[in-house]
Amino acid sequence: MNFCRLESLLSTILAILTSWQCAAASENATSELARAGDLCRDQKYEAAISCLSAVIARDAKNSTAYYHRGIALLQVRREDEAIADFSTVIKLAPASANTYHARGFAYRAKKDYDRAMQDYLQAFKIKPHFCDAHMGYVSSMVFKFGSSEAIAELSTAIEHDHTNAAAWFMRGFARKIAGDFVRAIADYDKALEIDPQWADLYERRGTAYMSCDNFKMAIADLSQAIALNPKFECAYYTRAWCFSQTGERAKCFADFDRLRQLSKPDEHYRIERGRVLDALGNYADAEKEYSIALSLNHNNAKTYALRAECRDRQGNRRDAVTDILAAIKLDAQCTDAYKTQGDIFLDQSDFKSAIKAYSKAIEIDPAEATAYNARGVAYCSASDSEKGIIDLSKAIELRPTSSGPYANRATAYLALLRYDEAIADATKAIEINPRIASAYRVRSQSYANLGAIDLALSDCKTAMRLEPESPDGYVTRAICYRAMGREKEAFDDELTARRKAKQNDK
Repeated sequence: MNFCRLESLLSTILAILTSWQCAAASENATSELARAGDLCRDQKYEAAISCLSAVIARDAKNSTAYYHRGIALLQVRREDEAIADFSTVIKLAPASANTYHARGFAYRAKKDYDRAMQDYLQAFKIKPHFCDAHMGYVSSMVFKFGSSEAIAELSTAIEHDHTNAAAWFMRGFARKIAGDFVRAIADYDKALEIDPQWADLYERRGTAYMSCDNFKMAIADLSQAIALNPKFECAYYTRAWCFSQTGERAKCFADFDRLRQLSKPDEHYRIERGRVLDALGNYADAEKEYSIALSLNHNNAKTYALRAECRDRQGNRRDAVTDILAAIKLDAQCTDAYKTQGDIFLDQSDFKSAIKAYSKAIEIDPAEATAYNARGVAYCSASDSEKGIIDLSKAIELRPTSSGPYANRATAYLALLRYDEAIADATKAIEINPRIASAYRVRSQSYANLGAIDLALSDCKTAMRLEPESPDGYVTRAICYRAMGREKEAFDDELTARRKAKQNDK
């Protein structure tokens, strides 16, 4: 998951509106600017625009009012007017890096990538460590030229100056966009050798490690970013997610407590806290967080999709379906909604409908690795492991550093009695994420079928330690015991598996 570094317009406005720079304005203008800020936080952008326009009518040189009106105009997709406002600010205050960045964002929204790159370049010339400007520049390059050409151009820049930390960082980000997390991390390593005090670089590298399911290294980098910048909200959000994946609940919620101290909980806070609660299996509280987020902004399709998935996990399929329909009504291209719809059908063993929903997500975004992974699982569940392997292989091609598709393909190979391939994939999944219990179970069963009982029992023991309440571990150990002729112990484990399955269904 990539949190507040998605360069969404919402994160831009929330970051900026937390601090209004109004020292040069009159007392009345200061009050109006503060009111406009409140309106923007409530997503009342047209009202904010009117309020800011009144300030500008009284003071045509109020750069703060122009700037924030431009931000509000971007939110309602009036890019040309926003660009005009940002251009006015640049005339009044030519050294404003934030304004060049905002205008670059507006040009990029209009697909005017040349002007966008010019503005992003100017932004980080003024403010060399302006991470969002660097990422905006790279994103515009990728949109215009494609990942390969963007990487090639940045490689040329590095050849000309090996000590340019920004060039290494930008090439790393381009590689991350292309899904090449390993090389991205190598580029971030080089950038940090040159500039070890750049907090954003640690955050970026930590996010790349997280994408590789290497949560230990991610936490180390994010902690370093926070040490360098104790108010680094993005780093806290990402570290909280990583702690949820390593089972460190207390540290996870300590990060959210710190975020509450840094700023008033907003929509983004509620969504991310919901994600973490969801990941920890606290679905009722996660649903509450998503509902609060929707009360703050009822036009966010992805939040409806998240709540739908959460409600489905609690067995509330009627309301889950209502949320999915709401998400699709708001955004017919919302891949998360179709993936959640597929998950619901999969839980109901309606494999045909699940495959159709996942296929719709893939049609919208052919690079959506999680949809290929989910459709692969659906094919395997429908007893079509060959098609499942094709989809799972595509997911691995798109996200080679994700453990899930390897574990799922291992399961498919096991179903086809291709034990050596199952062991190879399960081993790869474990290398990426040593806490993935399903991979240990698959490898255990494969070893058992090949007669390597000691190895099978060792893997089974690890799986049961990772997921002690899962009935699957007992099923796997029963297979091992039966292969050893230990029928009573196998029978006892099968009984325990059935009992735990019943408990989990309650």
